[in-house]
Amino acid sequence: MPETLVLDHPVAQANIAYWDQGTAVEETILFLHGNLGSKRWWEPQFDILPAEMRLVAPDFPGCGQTASRNDDLSVQAQVRFLSDFVSTLDLDGLAVVAHSTSCAAALDFCMFHPHLVNSLVLCGCPPLTGVKSPPELYRHLQVARRDRSIMSTTLAYLMPHLDLDVESNREWFANLVEDATVMDGRAVDGLTRALEAWSAHERIGQLQVPLLLVRGQDDEIIPHHQALTILRSTTLANNLEVIRGAGHSPMIENPEAFAIRLIDFVAQDFGEFDNLPLNQTGTVS
Repeated sequence: MPETLVLDHPVAQANIAYWDQGTAVEETILFLHGNLGSKRWWEPQFDILPAEMRLVAPDFPGCGQTASRNDDLSVQAQVRFLSDFVSTLDLDGLAVVAHSTSCAAALDFCMFHPHLVNSLVLCGCPPLTGVKSPPELYRHLQVARRDRSIMSTTLAYLMPHLDLDVESNREWFANLVEDATVMDGRAVDGLTRALEAWSAHERIGQLQVPLLLVRGQDDEIIPHHQALTILRSTTLANNLEVIRGAGHSPMIENPEAFAIRLIDFVAQDFGEFDNLPLNQTGTVS
């Protein structure tokens, strides 16, 4: 596991915990986790990707080892958090890789700061019109936060192909459950509620960086037709990669396949990307 570093007293958020591994000989990849997650969700990619890539993964406020500073976890606040983090570490030339709820902040960050970003990968991206969650979901998440068995079942649903009969997987999964149960309750609600007030549907044309969409073939959170809708509405979308042997969390369930597609995409020369045609169909790999 990479060493956890702490960024002390940046402008928008005190004491950001993050991982920073490798050198930027080839690319700098900024990994963003979703709700109930932490930087640990990207550990399989840190184990696989080459040392010539600089890999950076922060914990969002209220998640992992980053404390909440206030109750504002709107997408706009998440973008400010990322902007502060990236500026303080003086990062640029980024490949931004986001999962699930963090895809909203990743999209907006890339639209606001295209000069810092070379490419964008969205895995399990929610609809561009946002997501209205039922009250029952909020109650379930708060109950799960206080009950490890319920949280374990919830997280297992998000990664159905992670083989928990393997002892090392079971031990690592227990750490994911621990991270989720110690989350700040405000973050659990806030990261969910942020998607209710967010929409990029009418702004997606502002995206100026090449985009790759990734979906697990057995993802029951984001149906295939929703992923295709995002693909078809985004003129700079390169493709939709559908990864076999994965549900909502392919970077965990099939990390080798995810890493291969990630390397293949971020290593491309996008100098003439504006001239590429819109790909209307997803490929099953």
